[in-house]
Formats: sequence, structure tokens, C-alpha cells
Amino acid sequence: MSTTQQIIPQDTKNDKLLSRLAALAGWLVGALAVLAFVLSYASLRHLAEANGTGWTLSWVWPLLLDFAMVVFSLAILRGNLRGERTWYPWTLTVIYAGLATVANVLDVMTLGLPPAVIAAAVKAIAPLTLVLAFELLMQMVRAEVKRSALIVRTADLRAEQDALTARIDAAKRSSGHWFDLEAFIGVDTAKTSREWLILRDLIWQRDNKLCRKCHKDLTDDTFHCHHIIPESRGGTGEPINLVTLCPECHAKVHDVPLQVSFRDNNFEAANEARQIEMADRREKVLELIYNGLSTRDLAAELGVSPATIRRDRQALNGQVRG
Repeated sequence: MSTTQQIIPQDTKNDKLLSRLAALAGWLVGALAVLAFVLSYASLRHLAEANGTGWTLSWVWPLLLDFAMVVFSLAILRGNLRGERTWYPWTLTVIYAGLATVANVLDVMTLGLPPAVIAAAVKAIAPLTLVLAFELLMQMVRAEVKRSALIVRTADLRAEQDALTARIDAAKRSSGHWFDLEAFIGVDTAKTSREWLILRDLIWQRDNKLCRKCHKDLTDDTFHCHHIIPESRGGTGEPINLVTLCPECHAKVHDVPLQVSFRDNNFEAANEARQIEMADRREKVLELIYNGLSTRDLAAELGVSPATIRRDRQALNGQVRG
């Protein structure tokens, strides 16, 4: 008859030992904190009774110092976990630790201070604690409100992107690899950071999530959206002037002109045609603006959006006023 001895890996033994030591340390720290609290509480209560606080309320006064330090320490922990600044609760903790230490000393010796001064200091602790603690509470409430608003805005943006993704996938299935993204999304340029985030995501999906130069697959956190004609040279933020690149190719194309072609489409020819069309439209804007047409009327007359007309007027650089 043979017996099988179970071998426990050394790492597992060490983990169990460390876990037990951590638990023991936690209990000892907790016991030390309780003992310190009890001793400090007794001294502070005696000081309060000796300086005009009745015995019925003297039990509350020590809590304004010792328990306040516990509360402020918890506020520091909350701020650290939230990634927020913790200078204010740290300041309160240090101040109240100093006040509690001085108060414990005053219980056995006056340090040369008149009894009236000590009594006044005891009375002043309550309103001081109220003001400082309430301000800490307001800071935490403001931080939580801002955080909740940010979560809601992020969720709304993600929901909007998901909806647009579903629409763009449906459009691709119905019209093939290429379709008019500009007409699809109803904007010809990104005017806000929110619109730009959505537009660059759509460009990435339009390009089948590939770098148009090296054809590498790209994730939503690795792709770059590149202006073929730089904005500094008059390039626009229209989808036809935007292309998806990987970070490596994006760095290279600023030194070497980018050559991009799409399946069943000559991208450069299409972009050149768009630039010619834009120049013709701006000539018409220049002619029609003197007839008293508003931006909205010009947009309706030329079949473009008011945002396009406003950009055209800016591009005319002083030739059009009003």
C-alpha cells in the first residue's frame, strides 16, 4: 500500500504566510488606534470639563478633535481612490493632529497660558470644526457632481457613436465599399471637438479600419486621422480630405507626399475635383452676396450648408463683408 504526499509549491506557502502577516498587522494597527483613541478621549474630556463644558456634553468635545482626524483621513483615502487632489483633507488632518496633541498636553500642564485663554480655545473648537468640515463636504459633493456629469457625457457620446456605427455599417452593406460619407453624416467639416471625435471615427470605419498607406489593421486607440492637403495650405476638414493612417505612416507622410487610392475610386482626382468645385462655389458666393442674400439664403441657393457658406466667406479674406 503506497501513500501519495501532496507537494505544496513554495510560492503558495509564501502567499499564505504573507496574507496571515498582513491580517495580523491590520488587527494590531486597529488595536493600537483604539487604545490611542481611548487615552486621548479621556484626557480631552477632562480638559473640556475643567474649562466650562458640562459633564452632559463633555463627551462630545473630544470627538471634534480625535474623530475628526479619522473622518479627514477617510476623505484622503477617497480622494486618492478617485484620483483627486487631497491637499485640503491633508491640511485638516495635520491641523487637528496638532490641536489634539496640544490639548492633551494642556490637560496636565497649562504651558503658562491663562485659564481664560484655554477655556476660550476649548469653546472655539466647535464652530471651527463645523466650518472646516462643511467645506470638505462641499468639495466632495462638487467632485461627485462633476464626475457624474462626465460619466453621462461620455455615455451619450458613446451611444451616439454606436448609433452612427450601426448606420454606417448598413450603408456599406447597401452601397458597397465606398459611399458619400459627407452626405451621410450631414456635415462637411468638424466645427467642435465632439464632432471631430465622431468624424475621425467615421473616417476610420470608412477606411475599413486599415492604414491607407501600409494596410495594417488599426484599433480605435491606435489610428490617426490625417489631412491629405494640410490645413496650413488651405486643406479642409471635409471627409474627402481625411484619411486613416497608422502612427508610423503618419509620421512619414509629413516628409513624403501621401499617395492614396481607394478601391473603385481615384481619391486624388476626386479631391482635385472637389477643390475646383469649391473655388467655383466661392466665386458664386462673391457674386451673390452683393444682392443682399443672407448666409441661409446663399446656402439654399447653392445647395450647401450654412456652415459651408460661413467658411467660404472667411476664405474670401475680406472680399466679402457682413
